[in-house]
Amino acid sequence: VAHSEASHLTLACGRALPQATTLVDAALASGALFRSPGWRHLRSAFTPPHTVHFIGLLSDGGVHSSVRHLTALLRGAAARGAMRLRVHVLLDGRDVPDGSSVTYIDDLEVELAALRAGGCDARVASGGGRMRVTMDRYQSDWSVVKRGWDAHVLGQAPHKFTDPLTAIIKLRGSEAAPVPDQFLEPFVIVEEDDFDDYQDDDTDYEDEEEDDSDEDKKEGKQRCSSSSSNMNRRGGGRSNRGGGNDRGGLPVGPIQDGDGVVLFNFRADRMLQFAAALEAPEGQFEGFERGRVPKDLRVVGLTRYDQATRVPAHVLVRPAPGRGQHVVGRYLAASGVSSLAVVEAGSAGHITFCWNGNRSGKLHDRLDQHIGVPSDKCEPGRLPKPRAAQVAAAVREALQGGQHRLIRVLLPDPDLAAHTGDMSGTARAIEAVDAAVGQMLSAVDSVNGRWMLTSDHGNADDMVQRDVWGCALYDDDMRPLPYPGHTNAPVPLLIGGAGLPDRVRFRRDLTEGGLANVAATLLNLLGFEAPDVYEPSLVAV
Repeated sequence: VAHSEASHLTLACGRALPQATTLVDAALASGALFRSPGWRHLRSAFTPPHTVHFIGLLSDGGVHSSVRHLTALLRGAAARGAMRLRVHVLLDGRDVPDGSSVTYIDDLEVELAALRAGGCDARVASGGGRMRVTMDRYQSDWSVVKRGWDAHVLGQAPHKFTDPLTAIIKLRGSEAAPVPDQFLEPFVIVEEDDFDDYQDDDTDYEDEEEDDSDEDKKEGKQRCSSSSSNMNRRGGGRSNRGGGNDRGGLPVGPIQDGDGVVLFNFRADRMLQFAAALEAPEGQFEGFERGRVPKDLRVVGLTRYDQATRVPAHVLVRPAPGRGQHVVGRYLAASGVSSLAVVEAGSAGHITFCWNGNRSGKLHDRLDQHIGVPSDKCEPGRLPKPRAAQVAAAVREALQGGQHRLIRVLLPDPDLAAHTGDMSGTARAIEAVDAAVGQMLSAVDSVNGRWMLTSDHGNADDMVQRDVWGCALYDDDMRPLPYPGHTNAPVPLLIGGAGLPDRVRFRRDLTEGGLANVAATLLNLLGFEAPDVYEPSLVAV
């Protein structure tokens, strides 16, 4: 499945490198993962009183994680002597249909029951929705990471249940207007002692930043809901069973001194911040107040999330070699070309962090500059407001300044809206981007520049669930079932501008170009020869 990290890495690297999920699949199939230095680092947590914790997105969307990887890791740990396993589940509904969390939990519970039957104490310990708990990206909202820290590490959350399925059903609420999976509040699983019926805890998280006017909220209002048919398609519609929310009961799996932690997301951007919180020594972490910090943790990532800071320090699968050696930004900086990245802050890493080969920071202090436009929060019941106009304004100002030979721009508004499943809201986001692109192209022409326009993947192009024949699926009221995830549709590449020489033409001998050809094309348009390791340029200059 196409996703932003892989696509932007391909755009920057000028060639298609093996992606993390492919490398993990191969390492599991060969058994090399279980012979890796990272696995050996984890083994001291296999014996009592220690626990091995698994934290990541419970999904088969293929964008951030894979349930196949989690299952293989759990089985591998139990088969190699791990006595106590705890899973901290982050629920999707963004790259897979909303409401599908109940089936993923059902399947996981079956797997954990089989491990328990074999003598391994294996349970779900905590969880929550990915946009609410743990999976912040690019340090845009540390409160998301803190909610994960409180639930996974400290065993503290405003909602406590004795089993995860009940947690999801209760927190989603009514089937008529459920809270989306991706926005579910954090919860912890506790022992069954003294549990009666569900009741709300009087402690809850407040929204840390709430400065939108009532008018803005009405304008951005959306319905992040799925029909009962959508839930049933992935196993929803269960009756409530057992468990509840209460002040009693001890959490079944907070992270303690000497425990092992496996971060099983293979994609970097939404797990890097939590990994940094786990590994930072006392007094060297500024994201939020962590409270108790477990000592002597054995933290391993499925792969390395940041090549510059080497977080996490221990990994189960090493990334593809040479990822950051030949990125186009490094080539341009070495050639003295000043470049500027302009994007809203919540997606900034796609054209900075990923552009640099999954390395934080800048490739050059002076020649590699970034402008981040503040992002709107994506919350249940409200679409994030488009920031395309603000991005376009920053680009126009930079063009008039004339200090940068290359300006790269990302407009994520349609993607952010499409991930909610709201089609009318996505249409508004597309209109905002269309207007912004028109303004920027006019500004490029005004300075006799040239432009190249493409996309990293599809999303807003097809927002309905389809059967194996490609036919749309409908709910009981004959409304199309929304699909919030990415598509694998081809993306366009357009080139133009008042400063584009008349002789520039697309090559006729390259009939199947892709994202890997964009870097060489960009360099050619700037007057440079592309490195030999790049896929060929799409244009003849």
